Amino acid sequence: MKILAISGSARRLSTNTALLKAMQVIAPTGIVIDVFDGIGNLPVFSPDLEGSDEPLVVRIFKQAISESDGLVISSPEYVRSIPGGLKNAIDWLVSGNELIGKAIALVHASHRGDEMLNMLRTVAFDGKFQFQ
Repeated sequence: MKILAISGSARRLSTNTALLKAMQVIAPTGIVIDVFDGIGNLPVFSPDLEGSDEPLVVRIFKQAISESDGLVISSPEYVRSIPGGLKNAIDWLVSGNELIGKAIALVHASHRGDEMLNMLRTVAFDGKFQFQ
């Protein structure tokens, strides 16, 4: 099983990225976890850049999701909500089918973050996907 672990933080020393890398190390035999920590490298979403004009970094991001069996998203909470970089990454996925049928686990690595998780469930996925 192949899991894509997405860090919602653009911070170099992010505790959320560290959590995902720890999960990668302790993953059971037969489960491969790839960590995507490039949220900050994605350009600001624009429908004008979809299709043939889509930036390479976005195509790579979407391909990594498509090739995974499921996702783990770990993100900080900024101003009681989803960080802008993670929301931007989700915006790039809105018109595609990369997430359909994927199991998605949401976590965070801080003393607060539950409001971000609830917002992420509501805004980004709206019951269309299977949360674990």
